[in-house]
Formats: sequence, C-alpha cells, structure tokens
Amino acid sequence: MARSRYINKMFLLILFTMLTYGANAHAQINHKSNDSKLTWVMDAEPTPNQFRVESSRARVIVFRLTKNNDDLMAKPLNIFFNGQYHASLMPEHQSIALPVCPGKKKLSVSIDALPNGKNPQSAIVEDVTPALQAGEIYFYQVATDSNGKVFARWVNVDMAREVLNNVNIQAHTISRVAKDEACPTEIYSINSSALFKFARHDVQGMVKGATESLAELSEQIIKSYMSIDKIIVKGYADPVGSDAENKYLSEKRAATVANQLRASGLSDDVISSQGMGESNLLVTDCDKYSNVADITSCNQPNRRVEIEVYGVAMNSTATLDTH
Repeated sequence: MARSRYINKMFLLILFTMLTYGANAHAQINHKSNDSKLTWVMDAEPTPNQFRVESSRARVIVFRLTKNNDDLMAKPLNIFFNGQYHASLMPEHQSIALPVCPGKKKLSVSIDALPNGKNPQSAIVEDVTPALQAGEIYFYQVATDSNGKVFARWVNVDMAREVLNNVNIQAHTISRVAKDEACPTEIYSINSSALFKFARHDVQGMVKGATESLAELSEQIIKSYMSIDKIIVKGYADPVGSDAENKYLSEKRAATVANQLRASGLSDDVISSQGMGESNLLVTDCDKYSNVADITSCNQPNRRVEIEVYGVAMNSTATLDTH
C-alpha cells in the first residue's frame, strides 16, 4: 500500500509539472550508447510569464546554449544558489526563472563526473551575483569546453531575451532554493571595519565615528518609512578561524549594532539580531593567498553587518492600514 501511494504521488507531481509549464514529454534514443537507452526529456516553451518581474524581488534565469563539437553535451551543469540546488542544465535549455530577494547571492556551477571519473578544479565555478535589484531580471550563461572546464558570465538583458525566446525551459528538475516569504524593503550593508576594531564586537571596541554613523542611519530609516514591521540586524564573519568563533563574533557584533539602533530612536519592539557566522560569503577564493595580510584583506567584504528593514517606505505605492 505504501509503495502504491508513493507511485501515485510521483505521478501527480509529474502531471502537475507538465500542466503548470505546458510541458511536453517525449522519449528519444541515445544513439551514442551501445544499448540505445531510452531517455525522457521534458521541456516547456518559453512564455511571457518566464520573463515577468516582481516589484519586491529580482528574477534570475540561467541558460546554456549548444556549442559545436561539444563532447560533454550529455553532462548536465548543476546550478546552486547560496549552496541550495536549483537546476541541472543540459545544452540548449534555460532554467525556470528563480525569484529571489534583492542583494548579493552566492552562485556556483559544477559539472557531473567527467569520463575519467575526476573533476578538476576548473570543473567548478564559484561566483557572487551583482547586487540584485527588486523589479529587475538577470541572465547568467553557463558553458563547458571539451576538457570539462566550466565557464559562466552575466549577459545583457536585451541580448539574452532575444536568444531565449527560442530556447526551451528545462522543467523536469525542481529547484530546492528556499522561497522567501517576504523580502526586506531595504538592506543597509556596513563593512565591519567601519564599525569595529579587528576581532572586537563590543561598544568599547567600535571605531571612531561608528556610533554617530549608526545614529544618522537610524534617523534616516525613521524619516524614510511610514511604518516599520521589523528590522533584522545580521552579522557576518569571514571563514578564518573555527565555526564556533565566527558564529560568536557575528552574533555579538549584530547585537551591539542592534542596541545602538535602539539607543538612537528606533523602536525596541521591531529590532532583532542574528549571527550568521561565515555563511553567505561574498568572496570565496581567499584561500588562493598564502600571506596572512593578503588573506585578511581579501576577506574584508565577508566581515559585515547587514540591516534588513521590512516596512512601508514613504515613496511606496502600498496603502498604509491605519485601522
């Protein structure tokens, strides 16, 4: 009975995917294989909905085109956002558009095991998105050469849309990227070097002018919003040191900044803080340096505090509920 229910659920899931994206499934023979395996391919023709943008989110589309003499056409390129699986792209396909909150995201691309069973370092690309803006759409092209080296680049919107109007959506993989329930109205990102002395996290360890800058920011937020639902202060550390140490440092820095915002006039009821440790790194290749000073400098963008504001801004077209 359990197996029967599982099969029924899988059937309904596949049927739902086909109906949702107008997909058509067909079987094709893999002529390169000695036993002519039957491979199922599920595609969806692009529609205007694929390129639709949202007022509170950015939209990212990853695509892969066919190259001449591509010996690795049968190898999918696996796409991850912030470490979460999004898609496995075959040539001449685009991924289902991914709506994400504004800001920078970690993005990585890797190829499945090469014929020799090994993946060189060049088979993986780790990247950081530009500062994604709400209401905008972004296109990321991925490719590989015959040696398994992965390439990736951001492509101009007009150029990408012209090409992708004729490229099918690969709809048979399901993105595991967490869908945010609500996106911040605004994110203020402050490098830790502008707030704290190195390795410090308390008020006494703040650099000259930091408390004044946070007071000015509090005043700016108060003047810019008709209503504020919540403010989340997030501390981030670099990957140097232990996970526990980085988690502790990021938590303490976030808490100190949150307290300064409260002291500067923002309501205590709406402010909370979180320590994110070394998650969501903006720079991921600092291990290429051997000198401590170079590593520290490279990691500077990773050491930061982000202040997420959720509310109704003064310039918003949203209606403020006064009841």
